[in-house]
Amino acid sequence: MRNWVNTELCAQKQKGTQLSYVIFIQHLRISETASSLLIHKMYVDQIGNFLMAGTPVDAVGAQCHFDKRPQGPVILRRLNRLASAGLPIWVTELDYADSDDSKLADGLEDALLAFFRLVPCSPEN
Repeated sequence: MRNWVNTELCAQKQKGTQLSYVIFIQHLRISETASSLLIHKMYVDQIGNFLMAGTPVDAVGAQCHFDKRPQGPVILRRLNRLASAGLPIWVTELDYADSDDSKLADGLEDALLAFFRLVPCSPEN
């Protein structure tokens, strides 16, 4: 499972060397409304497996691509599931398209409000 990781950088990170980057585990479409609960559970389990194996992971990256209008409560529920892994969550991508500018603005507002409602996770948690 770890053979895709740059072992030299990981060794530096594990020795406590101060490095100027963050190692993410990234997931595509984690907040997509069509995603299933099982996929999210498997993703959280995968994060836990990486951490237990000693793979240095600093944060969870969540790509948020929406085919339909973002639903704030659904986004918040799914991102809170990711937060259960105990790592900070960074929304690394966001896109949603609608030909109606008013609906587009409302959808993006719903998504952004959900992102900012997440409870921050400190490194001590």
